[in-house]
Amino acid sequence: DACDLGSALQEVSPSIKDCHHVYFVWVGFQLSCRGSEESSQVLTEADLKPVSNRTLHWKMGALAGDSQTDYQGHGVIRTLSNSSVKKGYIRISTGVDFLNMKAGDVSAIVTPPTWCE
Repeated sequence: DACDLGSALQEVSPSIKDCHHVYFVWVGFQLSCRGSEESSQVLTEADLKPVSNRTLHWKMGALAGDSQTDYQGHGVIRTLSNSSVKKGYIRISTGVDFLNMKAGDVSAIVTPPTWCE
């Protein structure tokens, strides 16, 4: 019930103006970019650089917003939805580069080098 979320409603969008059942959507992820475009090599932790301190734009169906990564590339998307978005797709963008993934599969994401430029 949306009314039971209390003060947390001020931290997520869209805001709820009336009490009804909603899904609280929380997607945690870590973005890292690889050092080169070459995909023939097996990547190790040393080959990856966090996509740090970046504002990202996200979209899930009709829902949209911004998220900020920390110095390790960790970010969180928090929102409310009238239906489950787990099987839907999420689009994450830097404004120039973007990726589309199933929302339920988003976790540790390796991007091309351009995401760290």
